[in-house]
Formats: sequence, structure tokens, C-alpha cells
Amino acid sequence: RKHAEQAQAPTVLPYRFGPRLENSATVPRKELLRFLTEASLLNQLIVVRGPPGSGKTTLLAQWLELSRKVDRPVAWLTLDAADAHAATMVAGMADALEHAGCKATAERFRAVTLEVGLFAISQAARDLAAAGNAANERPIIILDRFERIDGSPIDELVSCLLHHSTSLTLVIASRTRPAIPLGALRARNQYVEIGPSDLNLTPLEARAVFDADVPEMYTRRLHLETSGEAVAVGFARRVLDTPGGGLDTGSWREQLGEYYRTEVLDS
Repeated sequence: RKHAEQAQAPTVLPYRFGPRLENSATVPRKELLRFLTEASLLNQLIVVRGPPGSGKTTLLAQWLELSRKVDRPVAWLTLDAADAHAATMVAGMADALEHAGCKATAERFRAVTLEVGLFAISQAARDLAAAGNAANERPIIILDRFERIDGSPIDELVSCLLHHSTSLTLVIASRTRPAIPLGALRARNQYVEIGPSDLNLTPLEARAVFDADVPEMYTRRLHLETSGEAVAVGFARRVLDTPGGGLDTGSWREQLGEYYRTEVLDS
């Protein structure tokens, strides 16, 4: 019965196993998408790190859609504070894997879920790795909002899992660099990171956000003054889409600062 309830979770929590995006203009991040695709074929751990509003979830949502078009098995799990408990985390990964069509790996992960709490985290991680290796599905799991559980026993679970796994790739999106021990992964060339500056839009991407609505000289100036930060470009696009311009008082820099404080940092 417990397993049946877990299998029904995707219908109860629609954004647990897929991205929840704001209704704002986006552009395909072609270079980053290509980098993610290549990195996922060669590395066990990919970290996408940046501040709120930098476009981490948007980028990974684009990559998820692209991967599904070529039938790559990619699961998505949006984390919250409850996932700091190892059993909840493993159950969530199992549900995400089933939602992505990796039923063999999901079933084996659920079998290990019953052991979590009875044995040490390292033992549970070894059993998870063995289960995934036996399934032979080679899935990718995206863990979004990892900062919500960073510093918990999950760091040890992830580290041990990747150490023993030959079939699993993890993609972690986080506001901060995860506390997972990375030395062994780096030594084996199994770790790559997309950092805050990498997430900034290029001049061509910033131009594509506005298309013909704004002359190119202004989009280039916007990129020059904001370094192409996604939150700034998104703010400018929202101003254009708001009747009356959306700027009541103050300079655009003041309005951008207020937007960042109230809509990004407060959340």
C-alpha cells in the first residue's frame, strides 16, 4: 500500500517531478544546452550554481525537454526541507525515476528505501548504487533547489552513491556550491560546474529576448550595463510587457533593485 501511494505522488504534487517556471520570456541557451549534453555523457556529477533568478531552473527545464525528445532517461526532483531525511530523499528519487519511465531502477530504489534508517548512510548508498547498476537503465536525475537540504546527511548519501555507481548521473541546481566532497570526483574527471557567470546571457541571447521590440543598440547597452544577468534582462522584458511601462518613479536601476529584493531575494 505504501508503494502504491508513492507511485501516485506525481499526480498529487505536479511540480515535484518537473520544473515550475514563471510566465516570462525565455530564449534557448544553445551553448549551455550543448555543454550539458556533452557533460552528462562523460561526468557523474554536474552542478549548476547561481543566485536566485539567474536561470538555473529555466536552463535545466530546456535541457529536460531536449533530452526527452531524443529519448534520454532524465528524471526531475524538486527538493524541499523534508528531503533532508535520507528515506524521504530516496523515496523521492524512486518516484522521479518512475515518472521518467525508469521503472526497473525505481523499483530497486524503493526496495532500498525500506533499509534506510536501519543501516548507516554509506551502506544505504552502496545498496542504491548496486540497485542502479543492476537495472542497467543509466538514468540522469536532476535535483533542483539543492540548497534546501545542503549540509544534511544527503551530502554523504550522494557522495557514496556516486562513488559506487557506474550507471547514474546527477545534475544538481543550487544557489551555493554543495557541501558534497568533490575531491575524488575531480580526481577522476567526473565533476563539472556551470557557475553564475556562465549563466549570464550572451549579447545575442539578450537580443533574442526582445527581438524586434527594441533596437539592437539598446539591447547591447542593457547587456553591457548588466553583464547579461538573467534577472536584469527578465526585468526589462517585464517592463515592456506591462501596460504603461511599469516604471512609476525612480530610475530603472532603482526599480531593478526593488524588483530583485521583493521578487527574488524574498523568495
